[in-house]
Amino acid sequence: MRSRAVALAVAVGASSCGLISSDIDDVKFSLPENKFEVSVSDFRLAGFGSKVPEVPCEQVDCATEGTRFCSDTSRCSASCGGDLCQVSARISVFEKVDLRPTLSKLDGKVKVSIDSVRFDVTDNSLSIDTPPLDVFIAPFTVTDAGNEGAKRVGTIAPVPAKTVLASKLEFTEGGKATMEEFMANYETEFNVFLVGQVTLKGGQDVPTGGIVGTIKAVAVASAF
Repeated sequence: MRSRAVALAVAVGASSCGLISSDIDDVKFSLPENKFEVSVSDFRLAGFGSKVPEVPCEQVDCATEGTRFCSDTSRCSASCGGDLCQVSARISVFEKVDLRPTLSKLDGKVKVSIDSVRFDVTDNSLSIDTPPLDVFIAPFTVTDAGNEGAKRVGTIAPVPAKTVLASKLEFTEGGKATMEEFMANYETEFNVFLVGQVTLKGGQDVPTGGIVGTIKAVAVASAF
């Protein structure tokens, strides 16, 4: 799991001092990109060659064969997938966001609202489609999206193998408001997660490559 501190900046030329004045109703600003990288090594698969082992479910209890399929059973597990065992790998990467260098300079209290959020795939050598990727947000002390302090705010649609594209974040009900709440509390850092699960069937080619994408956001600061 990787973490990178990201300081978000506002480029505002509305006043000579670079602050948002209370007599300005709305100022739109862009957040620097949060970059996420996932490679096959993050799947924590065991070194079993170019194909997933074909192990009949009737011969073993697949759930107890984790170490046969996985190098790290905290992120990877085995189960029966019909006739053959299958392996499921959990993807979970996060970025830390720090709004203090930007919003602490604002003149007076402001409300921060999200205008748009999208996920841009900038490099993709991954040989399989990604699963749907859930976006979670959590206090900076939470480093696992499975923690009760992490809140799911939206989902990114599956990205086809070796495809570069841009995809709009589809917010959950209440997800946009949750994200805005974290941003408004700018004195406290927070983490943004990408989470998904890849399932590989027995006999399937072991995937190769990786994917790099950025979360791009535009927000509006409103003085009040």
